[in-house]
Amino acid sequence: MNEGEMQVDARKAGAPEGAIAVMLGYYRAAQAGEFTVVDRTLHKILDRALETMCLFLNRNLR
Repeated sequence: MNEGEMQVDARKAGAPEGAIAVMLGYYRAAQAGEFTVVDRTLHKILDRALETMCLFLNRNLR
């Protein structure tokens, strides 16, 4: 899916323009590899295992 398709689908689903802008921001960040690095800060604070964004999304978006 490209940005244009994402915008069209989001508008068809009734998403507000502000929400679409946020979705596109996350999409662009993901395309740029911004979610590939796992930060140890939350691991230390929450005492949870480290997890990539890909694993998190696969586990939670079923």
